[in-house]
Amino acid sequence: QVHCNNLYTKSVKIFHRVECYFKQQLVANWEPESVGVTTVMDDKNPSARFVVVPLGQRLGKAIRCRFYFADRWMLFSEISFQSTVAGNDCHHSISNQGLSFISVSQGRQPGSC
Repeated sequence: QVHCNNLYTKSVKIFHRVECYFKQQLVANWEPESVGVTTVMDDKNPSARFVVVPLGQRLGKAIRCRFYFADRWMLFSEISFQSTVAGNDCHHSISNQGLSFISVSQGRQPGSC
């Protein structure tokens, strides 16, 4: 979910559309099929709000989301992911850029990550 501002009187609106692409491996091409959502524009309520972007149970080691402007500015204050471990086994590691990746691996005991 993406928390975004909708102060339309200042040319700030929630995004018009978002498309998200996935990679199964870090050294791989992005999958050609994206998941996305088109939002309904709101010129009546200037409050910030959460916009849920359903990812359709897609799996991947990396995700890239492309946001499309609805006005001159977009303002995001938070992007959060709600996820669960795929299958029974997982391995958690941190890259050198501080990004967190969760990978599925065979041979680990359930709950060992």
